[in-house]
Amino acid sequence: MQLLQPVRVAENPGTPTHILLQLAKQPVENKINNVPTVRETVIKNPHFPARERHRLLLAMEEEEEIANAHQLMAHSADSPYALAQVLEKGDRNAKLTAARSHKTPIQVLQQLAKDADETIRAGVAGNSNLPLSSLLELTQDSSHSVRAGLARKRSHKQTSVQVLQRLAHDESAQIRAQVAANTDSPEELLRMLANDSNKEVWQALVRNPNTPVDVLEFLGVEKGVVNPWNSKTPANALAKAVKNTLTMDFRFRDKALDELLKPQNSQMPANILAQLASYKTSWIRSSVLGFMVMHPLQAVSVADLYHFSKSLLQIILPLLPALCPPAVHV
Repeated sequence: MQLLQPVRVAENPGTPTHILLQLAKQPVENKINNVPTVRETVIKNPHFPARERHRLLLAMEEEEEIANAHQLMAHSADSPYALAQVLEKGDRNAKLTAARSHKTPIQVLQQLAKDADETIRAGVAGNSNLPLSSLLELTQDSSHSVRAGLARKRSHKQTSVQVLQRLAHDESAQIRAQVAANTDSPEELLRMLANDSNKEVWQALVRNPNTPVDVLEFLGVEKGVVNPWNSKTPANALAKAVKNTLTMDFRFRDKALDELLKPQNSQMPANILAQLASYKTSWIRSSVLGFMVMHPLQAVSVADLYHFSKSLLQIILPLLPALCPPAVHV
């Protein structure tokens, strides 16, 4: 929104000439979603003086040539002079190119990790060649986005345990949640985060496939936080989730129940299925039926049948011919 106001002033035909001249002297801006910059807009204003328009066009062409030269230098990892020029005079794009390149020398990466621009620091933090010492320094970075990038699991590299240990104590719950969701986080760290006071952290833990079953049980039964899509979520945690859901406002209850029944690898207890088989909403009963079709061995066992209610048997019996087709005699 801060950018739009000067742009509107620059394009307004009624803007006085001295204001247009001031806008033309603004620092070079980075384009956002191809939105024209203030200088690009002021050039098109019919009341912008022709001589100043010519000067500004020449200056912008020169700046573009310099930026292109810096980009070329950023790709020249074997040239100390070129990289020194990028560090000293390069624009954000040139520095980002160097920060992300695996050919950039380590000492240059370390310098970029201390750049004043948080975008550059965030970019270099994702470079697998950046030494651990620099990564640990970045865990104390003032920028939330830099620390969040460190905590987030990256597909191309293993997250350092030391980095995760530091960020697990970050002041931001969002950062701690990123650590909780990271599949590189060791078990002892996941157990520690189970004692966090923030629900966002708990929700991240129950999504993590590496979270121990006893932690999932604790969060589900004691905290009421469950992820049915995690195949390790124990039956008693799922049962507690259904019990809690049944007490919800009717406007949200049915959808929440349906979400609990959707996962195909869930350990939903058979007695809970029996309870839901007589639920008043037809599409929830259909979801129970669909769950049983996907889990015939789990939902339709001899032990379960013994405890099932009459309402559940009424659903199971019509299914038996499909589940157990008669033998074909030749």
